[in-house]
Amino acid sequence: MGTGSCDVNFQTDALPISRKTNRNAPLVYAGIEIDLDGHRVKRNGVDIHLGQTEFRLLQHLLQNPEHVCDRRELIANAWPRNVHVEPRTVNVHIGRLRKALLLAGGFDVIRTVRSVGYALDENSASATSPIPRARSEPSE
Repeated sequence: MGTGSCDVNFQTDALPISRKTNRNAPLVYAGIEIDLDGHRVKRNGVDIHLGQTEFRLLQHLLQNPEHVCDRRELIANAWPRNVHVEPRTVNVHIGRLRKALLLAGGFDVIRTVRSVGYALDENSASATSPIPRARSEPSE
């Protein structure tokens, strides 16, 4: 605590060790499915591994599909209250989320609204044509 490191305290409700049923139904949009209880994400049936911040960003975007979420709104929903986050930091984490979703195949469904924020939008210009996957071998 006194070493100059940043201490992050997440407040969570105590959960029983064994649960028979899920409390939250999965969120689904444009082939993306997030299981909040199991902390799992799939796109078109492919498992996607996300960090905590990207998971919470995706959760908020899925809870508000096609709604433009400004950076302050995303920060309030994806980071702990006692951590200062620059608005442009959101761009980095959205980039990581976008990359992870694209690796599972499909279209880029995250629409950037310049100087405002982001929205999940399966009808956006970036979602109308598939993003080609990076080639693993250099072409000659």
